Amino acid sequence: MTVFAVQCDAKQTNYVGGVADALAYDASGFVDTVIDWKTDVDPGARQVDQYRAQLRDYLDATGAKRGLLVFVSSGLVLDVEGRAASMAA
Repeated sequence: MTVFAVQCDAKQTNYVGGVADALAYDASGFVDTVIDWKTDVDPGARQVDQYRAQLRDYLDATGAKRGLLVFVSSGLVLDVEGRAASMAA
């Protein structure tokens, strides 16, 4: 699913563009979860952090509350919250 968004505040404008591998919708038809698969065999912590940030951009762009970062080679699945949920906690 192609994801495009523009996020503005008083200081800057951020453009987000990318491809999320899958979206799950809630009963009302809104995006609930964004799923992004990665094929890295052994990604380092820095790379995983970059993937988390990318997925958070997708969550912000779609309004989804939850993201799943799925590493296909290892079977590791990381649950990623959107920035709004992280700030509320």
